[in-house]
Amino acid sequence: MDEHLLEHQLESQLIYQGKFFNLYKDIVQLPNDKSSSREYITHPGAVVVAPILEDNRIVFVKQYRYPIKKISLELPAGKLDPGESEEISARRELLEETGYSAEKLIFISEFYPCVGYSDERMHLYIAKDMTHIEQSTDHDEFIDPVILNYEEALQMVVEGEIFDQKTMLSLFLIKKHLGS
Repeated sequence: MDEHLLEHQLESQLIYQGKFFNLYKDIVQLPNDKSSSREYITHPGAVVVAPILEDNRIVFVKQYRYPIKKISLELPAGKLDPGESEEISARRELLEETGYSAEKLIFISEFYPCVGYSDERMHLYIAKDMTHIEQSTDHDEFIDPVILNYEEALQMVVEGEIFDQKTMLSLFLIKKHLGS
């Protein structure tokens, strides 16, 4: 149906191989039979978790994000480890970053946060019926949990205080699950 938009790989070169992503430069054949280059990142995928407390407040995390040199308020998230399912990853990230364990984990959606330069796919879950245990961040993570109600979080998006794309989209996607 939309085949007239497809590009076809002619060559592929690994430019950089990192711990959790790789950078490629490909030569592609365009729909008009000309060629062009494409630089992109391959990523193992990630999860994002919306932890909802009994009173419908949501647990966020605050952390410094080096690439943008800012402290960011966002939903707990993290990359998939090799061989790890999305659900196991979501449970692990939730506990590590917030200190909460969830009895109920509900898959909501999946999305691609950066389609112009990455194949990263994020899997969104809601966590409910939670028990606070203890935060267990990685040795190089410094994270403060922050609890907000939904309306506060939306207002922070409008005011530019929450600017993380996965969090902004996730807030939209979880709305119908609040209060159920």
